[in-house]
Amino acid sequence: MKKLFSVILVAGAFVCQGAVAGLTPHVDVTGSYLFPSEENWDAAYGAAVTATFWSDANWALGLRAGIEQWEADEDESSEVTDAGGGRMHVEGGAMDGDAMMIPLGAVGAYRYALSDKLLARITAGISYVLVNSDVTIRVFEGDVTPAGDVIAARGAEDDVEFDDGVVANVDLLLEVPLKAVSFLIGGGYQFDVSKGDATWMDQDIGDSSLEGAYVKAGLQF
Repeated sequence: MKKLFSVILVAGAFVCQGAVAGLTPHVDVTGSYLFPSEENWDAAYGAAVTATFWSDANWALGLRAGIEQWEADEDESSEVTDAGGGRMHVEGGAMDGDAMMIPLGAVGAYRYALSDKLLARITAGISYVLVNSDVTIRVFEGDVTPAGDVIAARGAEDDVEFDDGVVANVDLLLEVPLKAVSFLIGGGYQFDVSKGDATWMDQDIGDSSLEGAYVKAGLQF
C-alpha cells in the first residue's frame, strides 16, 4: 500500500501542476501486445488511456491507466524415471488460466519533429500494477506399469495468487498528425521495479516478473 500511495501522490502532483499552469491537455488511447520475458507467461495484451499535459510542443507530464490480460503458458512438463520392476515413475505439472492487470501511474514525455508530418515521442513512466489472478497450477506423480496401468497416482491443484507489483516503461512512438487526431505507433520495454510474490497452496513459489518488450498503436485526441 505504501508503494501505491507514493505513485498516486506523485501522479496527483502532476495533474495539479498541469491544471494550475494551464498546460495543454491531450488524451492518448492505445492498445498494446507484450512479449513476456518470464517463461510462465505466454503473452499479454491490453489497452491504456493516458492524459498528458504539454508545457510546449516538446515536453509533457501525465497520468496513465490501463487494463491488461496476461495469458499463462499452458505447456505441460513431465519427467519420467525408471522405478524398477518394469515400472516407470512419472512426475509433472501444468499451469493454465490468465490474470487481469490494472496499471495505474504517471508518465513524462518528450517529442520532436522529424518532418512536417511526422514526430517522434519518447515516453518514460512508472506504474503500480493491481493483479487479479485466475491462474491454476496442477502437479501429479504416479507409476506406470508395463501394461500401461497407472498406480500409486497422486496430485494437487490450486489457484496461484500474485501480489501487486511496480513496473517502469520506456517507449518510442511515431506520431502522425491527422486532421483532428494524431496516429501513434511504436513499442518499448517494461521493467520490474518491485516484483510481487507468487503463492500456491499457501506456499511462496517465487517472484512474479512483469518484464517484457511490447508493441503499441493508438490515437491522440
